[in-house]
Amino acid sequence: MTNLEITKKDRDGIQVLEIAGRLDAHWADHLGNVLDQEIMNGNYHLCLDLKDTNYISSAGIRLLVRVVKKMKEINGLFYILEASEIVASTLGMVGMLHLIAKPDKTIVDNRKTKKQEILSDTAWNILTSFPGGKKMESRFWGDPAAFTGGKLYDQDFHFLPFSGKSYGIGLGAIGNQKEEVLERAGEFLALGPALMFKPADGRSKPDYFIGYTNQSPGMSVLYGMAFEGEPSHRVDFESSDKNEGTSFSELLLTWMDICGSDSLGLVLFAESAGVSAASLVKLYDFREGGKDVFSFPGIRDSFKVSTEPDYVHQLMVVTGLAMKNVPAGWEAFVRPIGIGNALKGHFHAAVLPFSPIIRGEENLESMIQRTFSETQIEDVIHLLYDDRENDAVRESSFFKGSCWFGPIRTDRKEEVL
Repeated sequence: MTNLEITKKDRDGIQVLEIAGRLDAHWADHLGNVLDQEIMNGNYHLCLDLKDTNYISSAGIRLLVRVVKKMKEINGLFYILEASEIVASTLGMVGMLHLIAKPDKTIVDNRKTKKQEILSDTAWNILTSFPGGKKMESRFWGDPAAFTGGKLYDQDFHFLPFSGKSYGIGLGAIGNQKEEVLERAGEFLALGPALMFKPADGRSKPDYFIGYTNQSPGMSVLYGMAFEGEPSHRVDFESSDKNEGTSFSELLLTWMDICGSDSLGLVLFAESAGVSAASLVKLYDFREGGKDVFSFPGIRDSFKVSTEPDYVHQLMVVTGLAMKNVPAGWEAFVRPIGIGNALKGHFHAAVLPFSPIIRGEENLESMIQRTFSETQIEDVIHLLYDDRENDAVRESSFFKGSCWFGPIRTDRKEEVL
């Protein structure tokens, strides 16, 4: 047999890929695409049956090495159930014979049982959670109305160091230069010392700085909000709707129920099912005097808004705050989220190429470093609930992801992080 046949079968609840034929350079690429699609579809338990594989080349070996590495990164499970004599001999020569083994049945059964026990009627499943900790502090700076009204003054300039366990969003630029923020400010995210923003000076790519612990140049901010502390919960989720995913508002409401709070801060790593987004693309020179940023037709030059679901199947890293009962002082900082609920909030997202969600990582700082140290940030956007009476996508939705979140205090403002 010169071709390669791939057959997917269910064996006692485990999806097994039966591989028959030659695993040479040509077919290794084909099998690699199939395995990548399995991972994209949420299958973190890959099992190959190679008993009918009559040849494996160095390209096939390299593919197995790549899959082993990838599954280790995302805390998945990969093994070869059976192998032909020639495949087993080849794997033995390159020190990979250990892949031919049946995994510990307890591990497999526990993974299956955990998922089956928590099936819910809300179109998504909580896989793991780690409660603990106390309410996080939240703060805001500046005045969004000064920006939207086109009148910014020196007192609207704030420098925030951002380090450790502080997470924020707003309008600003990296560094401590007032002139730069007035010329280049755009939507930003701060995930501890990992800073990123999309300059509104005509450039198409975000600027970013991925620091470590307390090494950060900080953000120059026109206005912003942040929360600080240890999230009380971490949850892995996966939508049962494989076409449209689960809406962001539904996820937020469920997470509020989990942590027992009407206000929360979060950092989310998720595969997009399509987002509704806006981004500032042109920043007026506010020193020339009041020009309403949202006035028509100038708004078309200032903002880019989604007209259809954007960034489907790409990795999104989202942070921000949500609340049901908006405290005094916060009104200008939050927007409606979803339809038919009292949710309001403000969220920004970094857009990255598709990558499998790393499951089982309990440390948020490690997750941030692992995510941003190996990939390029493609965009920074503001997640939008679009209530216009047209065919525009209303709100963002997600297929699966991992989220760190917890209740926040909303009775403090304008304090130094």
